[in-house]
Amino acid sequence: MASETSVLNGDVALKVQQRVQPGRFCSSDDVVAAALDALDLQESEDEEKIVALRKAIDEGVASGIAPGSIDEVFERAKQRALTGIAS
Repeated sequence: MASETSVLNGDVALKVQQRVQPGRFCSSDDVVAAALDALDLQESEDEEKIVALRKAIDEGVASGIAPGSIDEVFERAKQRALTGIAS
């Protein structure tokens, strides 16, 4: 694997050292690798949420326009939420 040297700013360098000094990590490289793994996981979870949200939007659009005024629609939704009725 290629090696690259980076300079960390004061706050980041301090956070890295706070994890290396007590022995939680063996090196700065290990801290950065763990941080990147955590970032990859977060990005993957975010992408899954975006896909689910897009699907829900598509389903909502496909379901058509609800009958009644916007106030009536919200009132029905509120009542369903209060009673635990899904549809």
